Amino acid sequence: RSIAGKVELLDKSSILLQTFKHTDALSEFTVSRAGGKNFFGFGVCQELELKLVDKERLINIEKEQILKVSFIANNSTISPTPRFYVSEINRDENTNALTIKAFDPIHKTSNHTIAELGLEAPYTMLDIVSKITQFLGISFSFNVIDRVAFNVEYPTGANFEGTETLREVLDAIAGATQTIYYISNTNALTFRHLDIAGAAALTINKADYFTLSSKTNRT
Repeated sequence: RSIAGKVELLDKSSILLQTFKHTDALSEFTVSRAGGKNFFGFGVCQELELKLVDKERLINIEKEQILKVSFIANNSTISPTPRFYVSEINRDENTNALTIKAFDPIHKTSNHTIAELGLEAPYTMLDIVSKITQFLGISFSFNVIDRVAFNVEYPTGANFEGTETLREVLDAIAGATQTIYYISNTNALTFRHLDIAGAAALTINKADYFTLSSKTNRT
């Protein structure tokens, strides 16, 4: 199997600025996920940690720029993760190595309140989600059994004080609709029901596992 990774750097207008590959500056990247402890009623936010080699100091990355992670396998490009927005850039002055941390759009929802949406009653939960995605500049989709719960209307407005963060609002909506939410690889805020009664989508057995070892420092 031959799999290679690449990371594209885009500006805030989604214009491609630079591409990093393992044959040049790309040293390592890790995508991790953090979610709530509940069975439903929470969101999964993804974090990217990117490490680049920049001995010539030619790489200039700024906060809020966009990073897009892809894999190249069998001449096909696969992008399994959402876009990440740069949050932190650190340079090792001895080695000129760059370590960049970036998050998907859910990370931003902790820094804004529902009062910023300018909601006017009456509205539904679907209207709230639509306003949040417009605020974040992304789309949304549903992977749920039904949408009835999202269409519940609040004639005089929901019982928010206005100081709740958008993350808290999304958690409340997920709890009320018995869903979880995340950003898909198409950069859409997605709500999903956990179906414990459905048929298995994939059964993994020993034939699906493989171990890759190398004498180089790449794994």
